[in-house]
Amino acid sequence: MSFSDIEHEERFNNLLVYLHNLERTNLHTHTHIKTDLMDRFQACFLAIGWRGLTKNNFVAVAKDRNNQTFRIAFGMAVENNLDCCTWFLMRLKESFG
Repeated sequence: MSFSDIEHEERFNNLLVYLHNLERTNLHTHTHIKTDLMDRFQACFLAIGWRGLTKNNFVAVAKDRNNQTFRIAFGMAVENNLDCCTWFLMRLKESFG
């Protein structure tokens, strides 16, 4: 799927708004976006203020050819129950087919 430059710019602007709102509404949350000299997206940093925000954190890991573990996804939920776990696993399945 190919996106036009306008669609890329809209998605980048949505990311800026989303990260701004995360910081504004979640105490101790820090975000940063790295751009190149042409103001194009390069990287994103997100540290969620965990204190009181969630009761359940998810991390999905995999192993590479050298048997080294690496993270492929993470999530969080305000409840610690089967529905939240199932929701996370379904999103993981959608991401990797």
